[in-house]
Amino acid sequence: MKQTRLGDYKLIKMDRQKFIRPDRQMVRISREKLIIPEREAATQRMLAGLQRERKTADIAKTEKTANENIAEAVNAANKNIENAVNTAATEHLQTKQPEIAEAANKPENSIVLACEIDEVINYALVHNGASVVRDICIKNTSETERNALLLKIASDGELMEDFVCGIEALQTGEELHFRNLDLTFHVGYLASITEKFSGQLTVTVLDGETVLASEKINITVMAFDEFPGFQYTPELLTSFAMPNHPAVVSLIQLASKYLEKWTGDPSLDGYQSGDQERVKNMAAAAYAAIQQKNITYASTASFEACGQRVRLADAVLEQHFGNCMDLTLLYTACLEAMDLNPFMVVVEGHIFAGVWLVDGAFADILVDDPSQLENQLQEAFDANIPVFGCDSGFIEGMQVNATSDNYQMGQLITDYLFNDLMGGEGNVIALTHRPHPGVVKRCEAFDDAIAANDKISLITEQHIPAEQPINDAQDTVENLLLSNPEKGSITAIWCGWDEPAIGATQACMEAGRDEILVVGVDGNEQAVDLIKQGTNLKATVKQNFDGMADIVLEQMKLLYTGKEIEKGDMYADATLITQENAE
Repeated sequence: MKQTRLGDYKLIKMDRQKFIRPDRQMVRISREKLIIPEREAATQRMLAGLQRERKTADIAKTEKTANENIAEAVNAANKNIENAVNTAATEHLQTKQPEIAEAANKPENSIVLACEIDEVINYALVHNGASVVRDICIKNTSETERNALLLKIASDGELMEDFVCGIEALQTGEELHFRNLDLTFHVGYLASITEKFSGQLTVTVLDGETVLASEKINITVMAFDEFPGFQYTPELLTSFAMPNHPAVVSLIQLASKYLEKWTGDPSLDGYQSGDQERVKNMAAAAYAAIQQKNITYASTASFEACGQRVRLADAVLEQHFGNCMDLTLLYTACLEAMDLNPFMVVVEGHIFAGVWLVDGAFADILVDDPSQLENQLQEAFDANIPVFGCDSGFIEGMQVNATSDNYQMGQLITDYLFNDLMGGEGNVIALTHRPHPGVVKRCEAFDDAIAANDKISLITEQHIPAEQPINDAQDTVENLLLSNPEKGSITAIWCGWDEPAIGATQACMEAGRDEILVVGVDGNEQAVDLIKQGTNLKATVKQNFDGMADIVLEQMKLLYTGKEIEKGDMYADATLITQENAE
C-alpha cells in the first residue's frame, strides 16, 4: 500500500467550522428576531413617559436626559436578551455535541480505527528515538474502495507537531497497520518539564473534510528525570546512566588516584590489559570513589511497576543521598566511563550493578530470563570462583547475600512505638506500600503487633505511591487531620519507610498537632535530622550496611580458610534511632 507523507494539513480546523457554523447562524437570526421588538417596546414606553414630563421641565434639557435614558434602557434590554440568547445557544450546542460526535463515527463510514499507543512519554524516550506508536490499525469494512484518505495524529499543547500521512487507497475488507511512526516531538519542551502532567493524543482518519473515525488517547507526560517503570520501554533505564556527566568525570578522577595507590598504575584502560584482576581493581576503585562521598542510602518502594524520579549523578553527589536505583546508575556510569561493560540486575524490590570481567556483553540490551545471568555466573561456579552479594538478592549458586531482616526492623520500630511511646494504648494510622517486598515484611510485623494488642486501634491504613512519597504522604495526612480534628483522636502514625514519615511529620507540624507521634524505617538522613530537632518524628530504624559488608568479609575469610559456610541470606542487625542516639 502506498503511503504519502504530507505537509502541515489544517483539516481539523476546517472540519470544526463546518459543524459549528449552522448553529452560529441560528443564533444570529434568533437575536435579530428577539432584539428588535423588545427595543421598540422599550422605546415606546420611555417616550410616553417623557411626553408627560415635558409640561413641567425644560424641553431641551429633558430631551437630552430622555435620550440618555432611552439608550440606557435599550442597552439594558439588549444585554438581558443577549444573555438569554447566548444561554440558549450554549445549551443547544451542548445538546448537539453528541450528535456531532456520532455523525463523525457513523457506521456508514465503515472505517474501523484501533490504536495501540504507549500511555507515557518523556525526554529520555524521545531522545533515544523510541516510538510511542506501537500500532495503528485502519480497516475498511464497507463494500466499496476508499481512496485518498488521511491519517492525522495531533496533540494538545506544545508536545508535538501534527503528523499527517496519506493513504492512496484502501480496498474492501483491507486493513492497514502503521507502526513505529516517526512523530516529531518538541525535544526542548520535554527537557524542560519538571513535573508530570496529563495530555492527549488524537488519532483521526479523514476523507477530505469528513471525519471517518477518531480516537483520543490519554497520555502522561513525565518529567525529564522520571523513569516510567518496566511496563513501558524498560530498556529506557540505561539512558539514565550518563558516563560523560561532569559529576561522573570527577568521580573517575578520584578512582584513578585509588587505582594508582593500589597498583601503581592510574590508567583507566578498560580490558586492554587482558587481566581480570585489573578489571576488579578498576571496579573497586570506582566503588571507593563513590563511598568517599558519604552518600546516605534510602530504600525505595516498588519502582518496577510504578517507576520513580531518578536522582542524576550531580543530584546524588550534591544531596549525599540516593536509593538503590540512583546509586546503581551512578556506579554503572563510572564503570562505563572506565571503558568497562557494566550491567544492571533487577530483582523484586531491588536493583544492583555488575561488571564483565572480560570484554563481553549480553546479546540483547534487555534480558528478562534470569537463567542467562545464572549461566554467566555458572562460569564462575565451574571455575570454583565464589560469588558473594551485599544487599543484592540471593541467586542460587551464590555463597551468601548479606542484607537486612525487614520483619525484624518492622518489629523493632513497632514495639518501640506501641510500648515506649504510646504506653500500650491509642489510635494509630499506618502509611504503607505493600507492593514492595521489604515494606511488606515490615507491615507484617505491624499487623502481628496490632492483632496482639486490643488496646491499640487502627484508624486507617493508607497506601502511599512510590513516585513522590513525601508529598503524597503529607497530602494524605493533611486530609486525615481535617477528618480527625480533636487532639487525642490520632495518637500515632506508623510509616513503612522514612519518606512518608517525613511527609506525615511536615503535615502535623503545619497543623500544630505536636501531640501526634510519627515513626519510620531506614535511617534516612532527613528523618534523623527531624528526630534530632524534637519534631513529631520520634524514631526510625537504620539499616546496617557496614554490617552487611562485615558479614561478607567474615564469610569470605571462613571460606578461604577451608571452613564451611551456610549459603543463603544473612542479616545485619539494624539499629533503633531515637533522639537519644541520633547523630
